[in-house]
Amino acid sequence: MLRFPYKLVALTCAALLFCTGCQLRMGYPEELYAANPEEVLQSTSKPNTQTPTPQKPTPGTTTNADPDTPDDPTPPESNPPATDEPVTDAPVTEEPTVPKKRIAFTFDDGPHYKLTYQFVDKLKEYGATATFFVVGNRLGKSEGAAIAYAYENGCEIGIHSYTHDSSLYYDRCSEDDYFADMKATADAINQYVPATVTLMRPPGGNITAERVEMCPYSVITWNVDSLDWKYRDRTDDATTEANINTIVDNVMKDISEGDIVLMHEIYQNSYEAFSILIERLYADGYEIVSVSELLGDRLEPGVKFSHA
Repeated sequence: MLRFPYKLVALTCAALLFCTGCQLRMGYPEELYAANPEEVLQSTSKPNTQTPTPQKPTPGTTTNADPDTPDDPTPPESNPPATDEPVTDAPVTEEPTVPKKRIAFTFDDGPHYKLTYQFVDKLKEYGATATFFVVGNRLGKSEGAAIAYAYENGCEIGIHSYTHDSSLYYDRCSEDDYFADMKATADAINQYVPATVTLMRPPGGNITAERVEMCPYSVITWNVDSLDWKYRDRTDDATTEANINTIVDNVMKDISEGDIVLMHEIYQNSYEAFSILIERLYADGYEIVSVSELLGDRLEPGVKFSHA
């Protein structure tokens, strides 16, 4: 009769238990093994049911599943490295400047304590200048301030005799009177204007060729006459308007580049006509300048000019 091998079974079970304990101890980290065995078994036995959230790539970067494969060799755009060299913009092509037709306006027989200012202010509106030929004995304090204002705003001041007396016109007076008259006018101008006088317009435009050659100034006449002194009447509105329009027409019918225009600064009609003229002339491509700006280096003493 065979006996059941109780001892062999007991030894086998003991060996199995011993091996299992070693595997449990070797299969988990020390911190888990040292924790509560029930918690360890619960945490290791539950399957992971959470779905991992995919990570979106950062804009401007690329993802690569294979770590051994190099990224796209084209680097993302970035700012250039800073340098000490100045950054220069591309050259700007300017539109060509269209040359304007230049003409000179001249105003005689002033100054006027009120109208001279108005003429200068009208010129300023257009960035224009002009030449004022003044009468020496009319330069009182108020009139002197008026020519100073004209000079300070870019206009030039010239001689137009001291008295404008026809008996002393430069084609008939004595030689001594001729030089004395010009000097007295220049001295009167210099009481209010610091610039040296360089231009002279003979009273009435009358002067002999010999007196021109003797003159210490450039002699300036004109080639466009507004005849505004003939149309100064303002007896009623209709007459005033007609006279102003006539002055405007007298200039516009003959105007061309290089002209020197004669007007007078002592009449209200002249100012209103000039206000119309300057608007029309600039619209037609003209530029109004002083005599010196028009003639430039051509100017010299003892020479007469009536236009450019």
